[in-house]
Amino acid sequence: MNYPKNSIAEGTYKLSCLVAERQYKMATFWQHKGSIDRAITTYRQAIQSQPNYIPGYLSLAPLMYQQQRYDEAILICRQALALGATEPWIASYIEDSLIGKGEFADCDLQSMSSIASQSQAVLKVISDSAESDSVNDKRRHILLYTNCPGTYGAEQISHLLMCHLVTQGYRITCVQSKAKNNLIESREAIGIEHIWLEGDARQFLYSVTNTLEAIQIFKQARPHLIIFADGEPMANIGASQAAKRLGIPFIKIVHCVNVNWAEKFSAYLHLLPPIYQAATAVISVSQANLTLMHDLYYLPEQIGRVIYNSCADLYFTPRNLEIRQEIRQSLKIPEDAIVVFTAARLVSSKGYQHQLTAIKTLKHSHVWGNLYFLWAGSGCEETELERQIEALEVTDYVRMLGHRSDVDDLLDAADIFVLPSHFEGMPVSILEAMAKGCAVAATKISGIPEMLGNTGKLLSDPNVNPEQTAQELADTLIEWAKKHSSRKSSAEACRQRAHLLFQQKNMIDAYAELIEAILIQD
Repeated sequence: MNYPKNSIAEGTYKLSCLVAERQYKMATFWQHKGSIDRAITTYRQAIQSQPNYIPGYLSLAPLMYQQQRYDEAILICRQALALGATEPWIASYIEDSLIGKGEFADCDLQSMSSIASQSQAVLKVISDSAESDSVNDKRRHILLYTNCPGTYGAEQISHLLMCHLVTQGYRITCVQSKAKNNLIESREAIGIEHIWLEGDARQFLYSVTNTLEAIQIFKQARPHLIIFADGEPMANIGASQAAKRLGIPFIKIVHCVNVNWAEKFSAYLHLLPPIYQAATAVISVSQANLTLMHDLYYLPEQIGRVIYNSCADLYFTPRNLEIRQEIRQSLKIPEDAIVVFTAARLVSSKGYQHQLTAIKTLKHSHVWGNLYFLWAGSGCEETELERQIEALEVTDYVRMLGHRSDVDDLLDAADIFVLPSHFEGMPVSILEAMAKGCAVAATKISGIPEMLGNTGKLLSDPNVNPEQTAQELADTLIEWAKKHSSRKSSAEACRQRAHLLFQQKNMIDAYAELIEAILIQD
């Protein structure tokens, strides 16, 4: 939906849309609680706040039918069709989800026939277009639909998978919020298409209410399979419901699970079981996360499997000593110094604050002066972290590098990798560090113990005792700085475990086998 061009009108319009969305969310809540009268009232309030807010009409119409208010239901459908004359997904929704499923079977047949004709006329346009596209391209079409638009772990896994599927002759389309980065550019270079979502799929409200937009996308794209790459269990709910409604096979890959999210979104957890039941497969990236999904996110015990993440093959290449020297020289780091590296978003959940607490201790140790910290990433905590680094007077030893696309080169220059996170799925950054032969120190949370096994150093859970986590990190860095052999032994153990369990082929083969089995049945 386009905003008005006038800046004042645009601001007013956006505000009314925001109010309507909040009222729609509340109406949905009342509906799921069984308070139909309150839901109807609140849906009407959403429409009053923004008369063009079509989801309000399409959610209100079935409730009118349930209360046998047939004339009102028909009127609401007509209003939605009139407002969405240029939006084929509205006709699609009415055709598939209301008329097609007999929602208004007891209504006046002549009126319903008129609505059906009106919706079918719109649908014919997209049907003819889609049919033409399918005739020209006989490849199996797979959509990867994600709420992760950046360049971090989940996005890298999706990228590896999409690029491989292209080499196997599939037509691949990535559906995500609009972004621009090196991953997107490289996908486009090999013929992977992109469909940009209208909103930010990372926002929970949007992910729940964009079912109708997803229906339009799926109707036009006509995929044989949808892979949902979910950053968390509550991601892409509306789109998953759309796939279920249209009968399109889909896989759910959940990259990260957090205990606190289950409480935060408790009012919406009931939406998950029907999606799980309809999915062809539900994948978790670690056994720890799969257990949480069973315990907290209503995943039935008989559903779900683990496919471990991997990292790109380039991380398994031997260290490039020339690059190591170049990077150290460019950053004015001595060749014999010990580089402690972290690649992660600059947010509190990644535990940078625990590194700073450890640095306070390290400053008073005899190894200080030989330790240099490199942080690669961007995020909302950047300014605050810079302030704390300056306050500690360690700017010469802690370097914030910003977002970097050359993490593989930075790992060549590193000796130790640190990630004291509060929660994770199965962080690709640790896999990359292990593959490159860095000694790894990371917190004992989520899938990290499964990754490290008996290698590296598992730090205490910072959600329980953050001071202990920081102290253990300081002690580990002191030991590895003092005992060269201990650090080297840990680094080699990490490298060997990565080669054994986390090579790209292992993950790709598991997904390829699953996808092939699904498409054979189609």
